[in-house]
Amino acid sequence: MRGESQSPILNQAKLSAIRSLFKGLPDGFDERHAALKAIRDEFHTELARNFETILNEYAQLLPQDTYDEKRKTASMINGLLRSVGLTIRNDNGQAALLVVDTLGDADPNVSRFRLEWRDDEGRVRRTGTKQYLQELTLMQEHPRQDFWAKRMRREPPDRER
Repeated sequence: MRGESQSPILNQAKLSAIRSLFKGLPDGFDERHAALKAIRDEFHTELARNFETILNEYAQLLPQDTYDEKRKTASMINGLLRSVGLTIRNDNGQAALLVVDTLGDADPNVSRFRLEWRDDEGRVRRTGTKQYLQELTLMQEHPRQDFWAKRMRREPPDRER
């Protein structure tokens, strides 16, 4: 795990800069965990800032006329974001997925993009529809959590023995 990077983008100077973030971390478990989470959060904030514009530019070049084109575009965008630990942020600041649907029986040939997320009670929510992809705002993807798992979570066992 400690070898040199195989990435041509990460030269020795960049690797040293990354590694320097981990020098001088607190010794205590809880303090180190909090410091690592802060580093992760800042990293993903920068990742989102550096990927958002180019992703939006790229997405506008993708086919979006038919239901299948929209579905493939949404799937690709969701997958790209997931691969780097990001997701779409809705207008309420919540993590959302890009989904596609049709007008159903009213007109199954008309397809549209929407954002979809779960509210605090676990209900699926969706935005209004757009025929073509609008500008996306990115944020860190938080670990997915089953609605009931959140309610059943317990405190970690006492570490004193």
